[in-house]
Amino acid sequence: MARVYHHVGIPTNEPKEGEYYVEEWKVFLTPHDISDYNVQWCRYQEGCVLPDLVKTQAHVAFIVDDMDKELVGKKILYGPFTPIDGWRVVFIEECGAPIELIETSLTEDEVKAMEKKVFSDEDVANDLEDL
Repeated sequence: MARVYHHVGIPTNEPKEGEYYVEEWKVFLTPHDISDYNVQWCRYQEGCVLPDLVKTQAHVAFIVDDMDKELVGKKILYGPFTPIDGWRVVFIEECGAPIELIETSLTEDEVKAMEKKVFSDEDVANDLEDL
C-alpha cells in the first residue's frame, strides 16, 4: 500500500494568517501548502465534532491509494467522510497518535479550487470579525 506524506496538522489557540473556517467541524485551518513542510494549523472551536485526540495532539496526514484496505484492523476515530467531492478522509489512532488518511484522485490545484468554492475568503473574514 502506497502512502505519501501530505501534511502535519498542529492544534493551536492563536489565529493564524490565511486561515479559513470549516463550519461543519467548527475549526479554522490554514492551507497546508503555505509552509515548506506542509504545516497546517488547526484552531478548534467549541462544539467541534472531531475527537479530543485530534483536537489536542498533532496529526500526520497521508494520501493513500485504497482507504478501505488501509482501515482493516485499524482503530477509527472519525469518518470516513467526504469534505469536498473526490476527497475522502478518515482519522485513525496508531500507537496513541492521531493519523489522517486521505484518498483522492484530485490534483492539489483541483483541491484548492474546490476549497475556494466551499470556504471563501469573504466567509473567513466575516467569521474572524465575529470572534
